[in-house]
Amino acid sequence: MAFEVTKALVKEMLEEDSSLGTLANQYTLDEIWDLIEGKDEIGSEDALFEALMDAMYATRPKGWL
Repeated sequence: MAFEVTKALVKEMLEEDSSLGTLANQYTLDEIWDLIEGKDEIGSEDALFEALMDAMYATRPKGWL
């Protein structure tokens, strides 16, 4: 059975992995869903985690603090 990225799976991963907390605290599930690139090419939970981390880093503030 092929791995399929679903909103339910994304929600579960956001709830279970504290390292994704920044993303989960700042955006709704629908917004996070839209940030995930290449959903059709993601073939494992590890790849989904990496895609979520990429989304989190892409949305971090830029510039001087």
